[in-house]
Amino acid sequence: MSKAKRGCGGCAIAAVVVFAGLVVLGAIEDGGKGGAPNLTKSSPAPASPAMPVPQQLRDLDVAAGVHAGLEGAYDSAFKALSSRCMEQDVRLGNVVGAVLGLLQKGGVRDENRLTVMQHLTDSIPAGSRMGCADVGAVYVTLRTGH
Repeated sequence: MSKAKRGCGGCAIAAVVVFAGLVVLGAIEDGGKGGAPNLTKSSPAPASPAMPVPQQLRDLDVAAGVHAGLEGAYDSAFKALSSRCMEQDVRLGNVVGAVLGLLQKGGVRDENRLTVMQHLTDSIPAGSRMGCADVGAVYVTLRTGH
């Protein structure tokens, strides 16, 4: 097999990853297409602009009826994810929410914001920094098959 043929073996997978990444980015930036979650318009407003993002994520889980872990678990998970993501603060919180929304839309019911943060962190090698919207897109594709 020539190098050219081997080099394109992952082209289809790369195309799916790029497409899924665009879907997640669309959900975060402009409401997406085809019913993707629009976090900026549909998420509840934070209780306080000064409230830390991990607390906001926990409060959203509690409001959704999720048995949320301890506050420290959200703080630890967010800090770990922040250390591996290019997105930070509110934007990273929006990525977490968008990934959860796409998972739920795809029929996944065993996730919450805490588990999404933990799973995304586990998907990125320690010492690396990546775009977590892209990592989230791959995670959604793997979990939902779309």
